[in-house]
Amino acid sequence: FLQERYRNMFFSHYGGRFDMYFILTYLVNVRKIFPRLIQKGSKIIAMKVPGYNQTFLDSFNFISSPLRDFAGMFGFNAGSLSKSYS
Repeated sequence: FLQERYRNMFFSHYGGRFDMYFILTYLVNVRKIFPRLIQKGSKIIAMKVPGYNQTFLDSFNFISSPLRDFAGMFGFNAGSLSKSYS
């Protein structure tokens, strides 16, 4: 996960409102690494981990549609990939 030789970008939909906070807490409290944040209010738009070439992005900032609409937006038939709950 935290290796300097690779450049990684991690995308999570709505991640800046939820997922990235778990990663941020781990980095700060356990690893003592303080990422650079780009925020809009309390939402994290991007988080870059200095010295490790790791960038975390919230894909909702690029595609502001629910995940259930992704397959159709890109011309795929969701079929069995769609979730069974609303």
